[in-house]
Amino acid sequence: MSFEDWSNDNKLFIPLADDYISIAGHAYGTEMDKQRRFDIAYIKLTTPLATLLRYSYRFIPARQMLHHDKSLLEANYCIFGYPVINKKQVVGKTKTFGSAYFLGPSQNKVFNYYGLDPFRHYAFEFQRKVRNIKDGQAEKIKTEHYGLSGCGVWYTDIEFKGNKFRSSAHLIGIMMEFRKGKYECLIGNRLEIILALIQENEGVKIKRTI
Repeated sequence: MSFEDWSNDNKLFIPLADDYISIAGHAYGTEMDKQRRFDIAYIKLTTPLATLLRYSYRFIPARQMLHHDKSLLEANYCIFGYPVINKKQVVGKTKTFGSAYFLGPSQNKVFNYYGLDPFRHYAFEFQRKVRNIKDGQAEKIKTEHYGLSGCGVWYTDIEFKGNKFRSSAHLIGIMMEFRKGKYECLIGNRLEIILALIQENEGVKIKRTI
């Protein structure tokens, strides 16, 4: 089936070839547990859709997934996503663009205050005044967190050499929500919780980096 013949019956879309294509597949998830802040889901794509997406997207291999037990007190964590305010008009069309936030983990008191479980969740401190990774200058960022839910939480290893740097990244979680009360933070589910659901439903074993 070609891209032009694809049905738009489903109401969830993804960008493809300067247009959008309807997501086709079967969704699986858990019931929202508000007390434990536990809410995960995934979509198993149909084979035709997965084949089409391979022309524009790279699927992450299992070796790039990391079982990350201990949070490091450094800004080695990257949350990359598409906040709803990240949009602009290009030749009469609305285009979206991504943002990457390099953050450090929140303190234990934040987990206690918001009732988070460190064995299920990540929490990252979000500061409005940050340092630009390109020029090292401090600046105040204006953004909104809406639209980040469902994006990746990555552990990054960055090595600087003069004016250049190289980096590697491993997926460790999926963004879930944010808080802007006493402590402003971004909250994600640990990847091992999500993989456990996939393995149980699909009867597969996913080997990831330890």
